[in-house]
Amino acid sequence: MSRKLFVSLIVLAGMALQALAVSVTFQVNMRVQRASGNFSTGDTVVVRGSMNGWSGNANYGVATGGDSIYSITMDIPTGNIEYKFAIVRPTGDVWEGVNNRQFAVPATGPVTIPAVYFNYQTVVANYDIEVFFRVNMNVQILSGNFIAANDWVVIRGGHAALGNWGGAVARLTEETGNPGIYSAWIQISSTAIAQAIEYKFVYLTGGNPSNETSHWETIANNRSITPSGSEPDVLPPPSGNGFHEVMPNP
Repeated sequence: MSRKLFVSLIVLAGMALQALAVSVTFQVNMRVQRASGNFSTGDTVVVRGSMNGWSGNANYGVATGGDSIYSITMDIPTGNIEYKFAIVRPTGDVWEGVNNRQFAVPATGPVTIPAVYFNYQTVVANYDIEVFFRVNMNVQILSGNFIAANDWVVIRGGHAALGNWGGAVARLTEETGNPGIYSAWIQISSTAIAQAIEYKFVYLTGGNPSNETSHWETIANNRSITPSGSEPDVLPPPSGNGFHEVMPNP
């Protein structure tokens, strides 16, 4: 085969592959997140999924009209994809706490996916909860991984009260009379009913939030709580404090 023919075949193959890529526009409505204080001017929303390795900030949203709709356009090969939207934050990105979204990219385009609400949250909720987070650290203590005198246990999750997956604002303390059991009541304001709030436990070596030796749980899926809207408000007695109690399994 001649060099010229070989090069021509490569060019044709490249053109064929390029032809299979379809222009896809994602749209996400950030109105409720903005009204809830979870998204503001200067924040960035991105789409990540199987089409871009579930990482990076290159595919970011641009405001395209009223109602806080952000559009993201990218070329994607024909086939099935899964994806989620995420808010980019210096302290840790805030991912949607929903199942992966799915879309079948057609053979021809361009195509625009109808706008969806971030986290499927369509109304601004005003349901206040307080969660009793509780974790058993005895195995970590016995293995020498966690030094109770110096290290901290914190909650990190997808809400400002949980540090938006960063920081150390929600610290747990050891319970009196229960060695190795750490707990804390954390108040979470303006939650969405029936919307999961994801979280994980993390222990920080020396109590330093930025310490590179901080240790996240290695479970496959995030833990989550989902307010039902019917939780009691009885603490402190006799009439509560306006925050409805949620007590997930320790």
